Amino acid sequence: MRVLFYVFLFVIIAIIQAQLISVHVEGIEQSKLIGKVLKDRYVNSFVDPRMLPTQWFISEKALQRATSQSNTLKERSEENLPALILEKEAGLAVPSWFNEEAYKESLTVFYKALSVMASVGEYHSVKGIRIKTGLLLDKIINDIKEKVRCHEKKTEGVSCDRQKLQVFSTHDLLMLPFLEALGIREEVLGKDLPPEFLSAVIIETMLVDGIPFVKVFYRKNPREITLRDVTDLVRNCPPKKEYCPVDLFTSCCSEFLTTDPKGECYPETSDENTIQWAMTPLSWLLAAIAIFLLVVLIIMTYLVIRYKNQSVVTIKKFSLEN
Repeated sequence: MRVLFYVFLFVIIAIIQAQLISVHVEGIEQSKLIGKVLKDRYVNSFVDPRMLPTQWFISEKALQRATSQSNTLKERSEENLPALILEKEAGLAVPSWFNEEAYKESLTVFYKALSVMASVGEYHSVKGIRIKTGLLLDKIINDIKEKVRCHEKKTEGVSCDRQKLQVFSTHDLLMLPFLEALGIREEVLGKDLPPEFLSAVIIETMLVDGIPFVKVFYRKNPREITLRDVTDLVRNCPPKKEYCPVDLFTSCCSEFLTTDPKGECYPETSDENTIQWAMTPLSWLLAAIAIFLLVVLIIMTYLVIRYKNQSVVTIKKFSLEN
């Protein structure tokens, strides 16, 4: 028997250029309201509603740099490629030069720009991924462990249903390192491609005949209804198996976990530098020897000066007597 008891949902509800932050109904209404305010103030009267690349500026040095290295789009580094991608996918009119070849190339260019900031692909960095997604991964894995412990203990009067469905909104810049940490980025996205709008990762934790397992699904694009089962692709999970044992899944990403992202960004404040100034027994011994030698030196200097003064007085006295 299969009993589902915990689900984690990580979904892109916005891209970097137009972030919709909350999936709460009130948050969506608030986002719509600011959109209406800006539309009433600027669209039509100030800028074209088609979001023409010639009118909208988005500061994205990484994207411009990646575009300049493209053979097809080399001369289009000032264009708003993410906007053109969305417009073409939505069936809207795009410039004549933005043909199918330019569209496919723009996806690769967009990925390369994101990979720099996301620390994935050719810019792979364990520390970079840890900074961006390590805290969330740590929460997910610890929550799964806690839910499993709760169900295993079966303490009377204690409910394991609290927060059994957790939903996190995100954007492509965080989805990339998250997929990389799980070890499934290239498999689910393809080589050198960014995640699509409204793509999602779903992690289910369940009991199968009383044994805890995890299943992982991926939704690739906004028009897909079915979910792709990618459980056996996750790092450390057994290949070609329907379920992944909890202990194997929770061991998938240890090098990418962190409970202190700020400490990852500012290593100069870490304990390592503090320890360098800690006093050890040997340090105290050397300090005591140094103090003792200093005292001896002071005493010897005093005695030398006193003896010298006494000698001068004795010589003067002897001279006067003669």
